[in-house]
Amino acid sequence: MTPARGRGFWVRWWCSLALRVLVGGVFIYYAYGKLAEPPEKFARAIRGFQMVPESWTNGMAIVMPWVEMYAGVLLVLGVFLPEARVLTAAMLLAFIAAFIFAISMGLKIEDCGCGGAKKGGAPPNLWLLMLRNFGLLACLAVDAVIHQPRWRGARRSGAADPGKGDLAPAAAAPHPG
Repeated sequence: MTPARGRGFWVRWWCSLALRVLVGGVFIYYAYGKLAEPPEKFARAIRGFQMVPESWTNGMAIVMPWVEMYAGVLLVLGVFLPEARVLTAAMLLAFIAAFIFAISMGLKIEDCGCGGAKKGGAPPNLWLLMLRNFGLLACLAVDAVIHQPRWRGARRSGAADPGKGDLAPAAAAPHPG
């Protein structure tokens, strides 16, 4: 028999869903923008950061949008969440590292490679992009914290503590036999 789920469970569930849809939606949106254009455009953007060997850029331009799309879809659907969060966080950290590198080296980045056609032709503001990525990282961290079922610790240790958590197992009934 499943214990009743209180209001706190549903608040956490909806907050988790909203955060996952936000982060996953951003990744799906930008991946779609990259996939809708020729990979050569994204390869040029990768080369502009001067962080990887030029021979890698074409492969990265083909694979990265699909990985971003995959991670975004996993987050939105809520499947393989720990793995999807780690994959998404790793990509966000790599993007932040690329922005920091470009700023510190004084590179003039004309296209950040975020996906889609640039509007207005102005170069991207790497500081704002970094801020956005830190915000997305924060959303992933908050989701990871609020999405954790409260009973996990008791279940792992093997000692059930019915006084803790929403889904703590009840005391075992004696076996009729």
